Parts: sequence; C-alpha cells; structure tokens
Amino acid sequence: MRPIKGVQYIHTDLMNAAASRAAIAEHADITHIFFCGRAPHDDRGRESIESNLAILGNVIDAAAAASKHLTHVNLVQGGKYYGVHVGPFPNPAREDDPRTVTPEFLL
Repeated sequence: MRPIKGVQYIHTDLMNAAASRAAIAEHADITHIFFCGRAPHDDRGRESIESNLAILGNVIDAAAAASKHLTHVNLVQGGKYYGVHVGPFPNPAREDDPRTVTPEFLL
C-alpha cells in the first residue's frame, strides 16, 4: 500500500481491544476513520457477525477515547453488499440496487 500524504495509518490487532486502544491512544486528533477491517474467517463459510462487530467496536471505542474530534466513520464494504456471495447479481452493481438481506447484514 502506498502511503497517502496527510493520512496516518495505524497498524494493530483489531481483535484485541487492549492492543487497539494502546495503538490509537496517542492520536488525539482523529477526525475520520475509514474502516476496511474484516475479522479472520474461512472464505468457504459464513463470516462471524460477532467478530466483525467486535473489531469495528474496538476501533471506534479506542478512537472515541483518544480523540474528542472524531466526527465520521466510513465503513468500506466489498461485493457482499450486492450479494456476490449468494449468487448472481446485477452487473454493473449500482449504489441504489436493493440491499442483499443475508445473515452478514443482520444485527
């Protein structure tokens, strides 16, 4: 990954709440998070909703504790939003296509 000027990348074990908090604690000026994380999983089966929620929660909790300036969290998603994992879907997919209702998106 090529660094982008003005963007600070923080690397940590997102499955570990304490490690996430420690890695993010010194960053008191966080305003935006672009979350691209994905919990470890077997590509042949369903992903763990609980694990994906945990890593997202670890990041948001740590950033909110470190910075009073956090204003935006962007969840970067892939093809599962369009149903690539359950069968054929419109191609090209469009942002206004109906959302796929599968267990990965149910809370």
